[in-house]
Formats: sequence, C-alpha cells, structure tokens
Amino acid sequence: MGEHEVFRDVHAVATLLSKGSERMERMMQADHPNGQWNPKRFLGLCMMAVAESDDELLAFCGLVNNAMLRLTFDHVYGKL
Repeated sequence: MGEHEVFRDVHAVATLLSKGSERMERMMQADHPNGQWNPKRFLGLCMMAVAESDDELLAFCGLVNNAMLRLTFDHVYGKL
C-alpha cells in the first residue's frame, strides 16, 4: 500500500500547528518522527481526545483534519 502522496504535507502542517504547545510538539515528535505521518497514531490521538473531552487535543485534531481534507482535495483536483 505505501505512504499516500499527501502525508508529507499533512505532517508539515501538523508540525506547524503543534508549534507553541510543548505537549503537541512532543506528541508530534513521538508519534510522527522523521517527517513520517502515521495516520493510525493520529486517529488514536483523536479518539483519545473525544473520549477524554480534551479541548486542546480536540482543537488540534480538528485543525489537522481540516488541513488533511484540503490537501487531499487539492491533490485530487490537481489530477483532473
């Protein structure tokens, strides 16, 4: 299956969005090292955010999900 073409860009956006929060920066380094986006880890983070009603994680997940959708749309639209 391999890595999807937008994962590198998703990782870059998520890294930018994590800046300013030591917690989010640590999470990005631990779950997505070396510029490698791990969608399963991100899904787990978002599931935890919902289960724990963690406002910081919920906000981060929402922003990253929106960026991921936009990047995926742009990728697909660019192939038309």
